[in-house]
Amino acid sequence: LSLSLSLSPFSWQMINVLLPSPSGALKFFGYMSSLKGADVESLCSQYPGFLHTTLDAIHHPEEDATWGVAVDTLGILGSLLPGRKALKMSSSRLEDALRQLGRLIREGRSDVRVRSMHTLYTILSCPDDSQESRRLLTVVLPQPVVTLLSIARQPFPDLHMGALSVILCLAQSHWGQQEIKVVPGFIEYLLDRRTETERPGKELKYDIVHTLVSSSTAELEFGSSVFVKLRKYDREGPFFVGETTSVAFQEI
Repeated sequence: LSLSLSLSPFSWQMINVLLPSPSGALKFFGYMSSLKGADVESLCSQYPGFLHTTLDAIHHPEEDATWGVAVDTLGILGSLLPGRKALKMSSSRLEDALRQLGRLIREGRSDVRVRSMHTLYTILSCPDDSQESRRLLTVVLPQPVVTLLSIARQPFPDLHMGALSVILCLAQSHWGQQEIKVVPGFIEYLLDRRTETERPGKELKYDIVHTLVSSSTAELEFGSSVFVKLRKYDREGPFFVGETTSVAFQEI
């Protein structure tokens, strides 16, 4: 199907007929939204069913194909300034969808939780809109770092890595550092190398520390004593192993 946005508008119902499934329609519009220079606001205004269907589908993770495309599309729209403006056209649906995303991160099936965290990570990667990023995050997770730290401590590699990836995104911004700072036990967890036994986890945790150390605001936020510990961790690298106590046994 070749569909030009310059043609007279198709109804959303007609698009659902022409494309093989709801997920196919969402995938098509998600792709159109991701194109460089795409007029996402006009796209969503011209085809409001696209936006409504995307946001409503977030509530139905049992419909694997449609939900997966919808949650990825939400991530695409949320990561673009024009996409965020388009999402505000359906502000009440958006708030409901974001709260549902948070519920899925906390309580969904393992694969749904991982994909939902990836969507949150994608949304937070939007440049130059930090105030809105912070607002969206707190709609998804009212206590974001507390929730993410709890997930990171669970013994499931995919969930663990997903949570650390979102924390890495937070470490890149001043407001994210402020969210991190107020959570008791977070810095201790971050500096504890014993939590990571696999290479990817060690590298990702190191990336968080390195991001903080490289930031111009982290020392002010966390204080000199914490910053010295972070800088030491950064200098030692991701795979540093501390000294172990050796015990000599006398031969009998």
